[in-house]
Amino acid sequence: MKALIASPDKLLRNMIRISVNWPEAGIGSVREAEDELSALDLMGRDRPELLLLDWSIAGTDGPELLGCLQASAPFSKIIVLTDFHDTHRLRQAIKWGVSDLLLKPPEPYQLQDAVLAAADQWRRDEQIREKERTRSLEVDRLKPLYLDKLLSDLLSDSVGFGLIREQLERELPSLQNAEACRVAILSLDTISRSVRAKYALHPDLLFFSLLDICNAYLIPDDIGIAFRPRNSDKEIVLLLWDNLEHAVILLSRILQSISRTIQTRSDFGLGDAVSHPHRLHQSYNQASQALRRRNLLDEGGWIHKYDGDERPYPNKVHFADFEEDIRLALRSGETDKIRASIDAFLQEVGQLERITVDQVELWRHEYNVIKERWIRYFFHDGLPPELKLPSESSTFLVPLDEQGKLSIELWRSELTESLLRLAGRLKKRRNKGGGTMPQIEAYLIRHYDRQLTLQDVADRFYLSREYISRKFKQHFGENLVEYLCRIRMDKARALLANPQLKITEIARMVGYPDEKYFSKVFKKQTGMSPNAFRKMSKPR
Repeated sequence: MKALIASPDKLLRNMIRISVNWPEAGIGSVREAEDELSALDLMGRDRPELLLLDWSIAGTDGPELLGCLQASAPFSKIIVLTDFHDTHRLRQAIKWGVSDLLLKPPEPYQLQDAVLAAADQWRRDEQIREKERTRSLEVDRLKPLYLDKLLSDLLSDSVGFGLIREQLERELPSLQNAEACRVAILSLDTISRSVRAKYALHPDLLFFSLLDICNAYLIPDDIGIAFRPRNSDKEIVLLLWDNLEHAVILLSRILQSISRTIQTRSDFGLGDAVSHPHRLHQSYNQASQALRRRNLLDEGGWIHKYDGDERPYPNKVHFADFEEDIRLALRSGETDKIRASIDAFLQEVGQLERITVDQVELWRHEYNVIKERWIRYFFHDGLPPELKLPSESSTFLVPLDEQGKLSIELWRSELTESLLRLAGRLKKRRNKGGGTMPQIEAYLIRHYDRQLTLQDVADRFYLSREYISRKFKQHFGENLVEYLCRIRMDKARALLANPQLKITEIARMVGYPDEKYFSKVFKKQTGMSPNAFRKMSKPR
């Protein structure tokens, strides 16, 4: 703590300095001022916690000087020393909130008691001020989160507006007079790869930067507000309540600013203007739908307005249709076959005239589900997390190039790398403990269409049936007969997609000369008959 002694009387200043035990009061610095100007200067620069003021330093202007000194350091405690003990001076001192009033020359014990009391009072007051500052900082920190929650609730048709109206209009008074509103959604799923990598460790910083850019165009003109919906990691919502007819122009300017500042492109979905607040969720759903159904192959614009006549675009290509060929290629472990199986899928994708976010999300979901099934099939102890590609757990669904555009080639690379790493893991698993079991597996894959028995395999590899049965089960987690049956059923499912092939023919092609026995095994494995499976798989 610091103290200032302000008096034109040098003897009085010296007496005060030597009479007070400053360390006991927690005061480490004591300065002096001999006139009004120097007192004001030191109060403004040092802001001492304690001022010992000789009333005579300003003559008849004492009250005015006291007010100026308090304005320079409003939290300082002031002890006034005066020659006269009259009620007029006392009332003036009390009016300005001084801590104590002493007659000159004061007794040393009076000075010490007054200084200790003033210092203790300052510390108690400072504790209260610190609590208030902490509370204020906490309120400032939570206020944006609170506002985001209110606005997020506003977009939900399950939350009654009446429950949050008072709080929301207190935070955003302009909404009180809004007759109509419009929602725009800034999508982060087409942010460029380089920008995503830059903010990978600090995703909240990316949201802060984008919110700052958006609100720079909205808040100063009081036409709207941008916020991050609760639990969202790939969108920012703009709530517009003024100048709605020029929303496209406004969003274009925001996108230009994002491009200049963050060096990336992005997309806006824009809903219709609706009555506030009861249909606001409708505008939000429209903006979301416009984004999800936009054609990712169209480079014509980045602002997508809701089209009320738009219908969901039928998904003509399914990853599941290629599952059998890809799994066989994966099991073979041959790089060329794996690449060819992925190429077959993406060749179909590349012929589409329209690809939407919904479609990409469906393909991703299909791939992840199928891959998990492969993992359970090939690895009974699961796949280590380190073998998963970053894109497989990414919240950004669209495979993008550096310009933030859909890239079939990049997707090809990601899928191929994922499957090659999985095939490598499978090969390592097979080679563990010797090469005979992988050779037997390869033999089964090549000759599944024959009427193979465990004894046939034992004779082929000059091993006992018991040894093969035990080692095969240890290596692959299932016995040889079950493994061969699974290969045959996988191939049968693929063949059933060909309506030109009869069930009898398919049975023989997968190693079952008896159609009834084939149908019995197929139903046991799949839960339905071959005919039922064929009808279910028939394109509509």
